[in-house]
Amino acid sequence: MSKHIGILLALMLGLILTACSVEPNPAYPILKEIKTQRTTSSEHILDFRNMANSEWGRVCFFGPYSVNTSQVLGLNWELSDHVSISDESVLTIVFASDTKVTEYAVNPRSNGDFSRMSGMCFLRKDALFVLDEMGKYIHKVDVVKP
Repeated sequence: MSKHIGILLALMLGLILTACSVEPNPAYPILKEIKTQRTTSSEHILDFRNMANSEWGRVCFFGPYSVNTSQVLGLNWELSDHVSISDESVLTIVFASDTKVTEYAVNPRSNGDFSRMSGMCFLRKDALFVLDEMGKYIHKVDVVKP
């Protein structure tokens, strides 16, 4: 009996140590910045130009069931190789240079809904987004003021 308890304790200790050694989500700073901007911008503008690392030149948005992302990106990088594409509660934000994907973040729609821009990319210098009348983010340049 004590042998079984010893094995059980060893297994539990192993599980605890494994759980404690899990790497933090590398996308956390991006998701945190989106949330910060959403809650502090009185004009409902999100400025992606200084988000993520310094290597990217464009940001792309991919909603659920996005396929052929390599064609949109112009790179050999398929979203489905990195994240589940069937989760309808998230959208993946991909930061890319001319030669590679530099970072990506799986963003819950509750942290900003970018679904109207799924399948679209924007140059870094143009990476400004604003809430539309439906509460979804769109490219700021596309907003026509009366």
